[in-house]
Amino acid sequence: MSRFDTPIHPAADLFPMMDGDELDSLIASIKEKGQLNPILIYEEKIIDGRNRLKACEQAGAVPAFAPAIIAGDPYTWVFAQNAERRNISPAVKAAIYVEAKDKGEQWLEKKKAEANEARREKAKEQRAVGGQRFSGAESRDSAPEKGETQPRKKRNTKRAREEVAEAAGVGVKTAERVLKAYDESPEVFEEVKRGETSAREAERKIKAQKPDAPTDPKQRVEITLRASTLAKLDAYAEKCGTTRSDAVALLVESIA
Repeated sequence: MSRFDTPIHPAADLFPMMDGDELDSLIASIKEKGQLNPILIYEEKIIDGRNRLKACEQAGAVPAFAPAIIAGDPYTWVFAQNAERRNISPAVKAAIYVEAKDKGEQWLEKKKAEANEARREKAKEQRAVGGQRFSGAESRDSAPEKGETQPRKKRNTKRAREEVAEAAGVGVKTAERVLKAYDESPEVFEEVKRGETSAREAERKIKAQKPDAPTDPKQRVEITLRASTLAKLDAYAEKCGTTRSDAVALLVESIA
């Protein structure tokens, strides 16, 4: 495999690729001074340096690689490496941070689950070598329940707004609008992330997507209660690994 065909780590795709004058400037720099910073590899993929790789190819230079040293998750690491050096708007930066934070937490949870599973398998092997009978029940007790994946948690909290505002250098209101888009409309959020829609316009688009709220207080209470009930029912259905209608049937059977 050619060095120019090295796969890209998904965390690197948080930021857009350079193009136009920005890429031309990097190509010219490599032609004149050579590649000053190595392309960084993590989990056998490029996590930092996609643009340097592309510029090296167009400049006719041989790319240099080095391993990336990452203590935490790769997503927030990528944000920290690129947030200040890339020419992007504050709203785009805020959107990238929100996504990096969420995907980073998911990555850490996955690694934790994999480590727990590895420890369980090792304990099972040690019991077998020691002549002890392995208890399946014990394994089930120590393992997380299958099918118990939690839906993506809502991020638009006061603490999250302050964190995004500080990380991206935006106002708390802009952070709130970006988080709202992330929670409620993936399509609008992607528009903000690509720089096609401002945070203020994103808020208007999301509001336009929703039906007009009833003015009658009683109707508002009924809608709120209905939404809360359906959310709990969906969570129960997901835990049981079934559909909402089947979950209703299970609940009816348990009551009867």
